Amino acid sequence: MAELKPAYLIHGDDHGAVGERRAGLRALAEGEGGAELLEGDQATPAGAAAALATMTLAVGRRVIIVEGAERWRQGEVEQHLLPALAQLPPDTTLAVFAREEAKAKAPAALHDAIKQAGGQVVAQMTVKPWELGRWAREQGLRFGLALDAAAAKALVAQVGERQQRLLRELEKLALEGEPRRWEPASDRRGGDRGAGGPLGRVARLRPGGRPDRR
Repeated sequence: MAELKPAYLIHGDDHGAVGERRAGLRALAEGEGGAELLEGDQATPAGAAAALATMTLAVGRRVIIVEGAERWRQGEVEQHLLPALAQLPPDTTLAVFAREEAKAKAPAALHDAIKQAGGQVVAQMTVKPWELGRWAREQGLRFGLALDAAAAKALVAQVGERQQRLLRELEKLALEGEPRRWEPASDRRGGDRGAGGPLGRVARLRPGGRPDRR
């Protein structure tokens, strides 16, 4: 299994992204023997603490996945989970997921407890529509792609406003290897040479800025 941290909090109002993170972690855990799921009435700070205190005969890293932390209360986390995480058993990972809304958020004590246990807090927030172009440019840099403002706007217009779809398209572009800078084809003399494919008006440029005539 890939090296996992002792604890995770995955939270935010982008419920699709939170769900994808959960599915990915569960698949990773099940490849090594399985994950323990706490849902419904068991998915509480007390339930998570009890699961951590329970002995297991499982071989390998133990992964406990807990849903619904957006409903947890600050005091319950401090009373039950904080002491349990301070004595986290070795080879154990606690992954807590919170699908947040305006008034339903993971309490601050949970953020602190995860960090104090040497874990990681990951925010999956929905980007406002008017911020998607800037966001796409920032994500493109992570994949080694440089998009100008017009290219990012064209990408959003043709792929849509779902962040996960935009990320998948950026990843596809990065996997093609050669291009490193992108701009709308119609901004260059010679018209729209980027028609076709998921980006349509976003054209391919070779390093150095010369249009790829393929």
